[in-house]
Amino acid sequence: MVIDAGYDLPRTVWWVIAEHGQLMVSYNDHPQLLARLQAAGKVFALSPTQGCLATALVEDLPLTDAARREAVSLGTAKTQLQRIFDKVGVRSQPALVRALLAVT
Repeated sequence: MVIDAGYDLPRTVWWVIAEHGQLMVSYNDHPQLLARLQAAGKVFALSPTQGCLATALVEDLPLTDAARREAVSLGTAKTQLQRIFDKVGVRSQPALVRALLAVT
């Protein structure tokens, strides 16, 4: 589950996993997050640059900060974001985050 806290507070990611009759809940599990994003990158055929940008957005960085972190212009980041949207089949950043984190 992705919970957007609002009021300029960061987004949080809660993992709820049901296996073998057991329920596991974890909060902001960074290794689990990275594993899901790597799997999503393969499923949606994201380039390494697109994967890094998607990771930054899932980590709740604004696009301007994500572009700066990846050392690309804001225009390049916007183009990459549109290509990610096309590959994943979404039209907004919240929908993108949900789709990427839904990959198992």
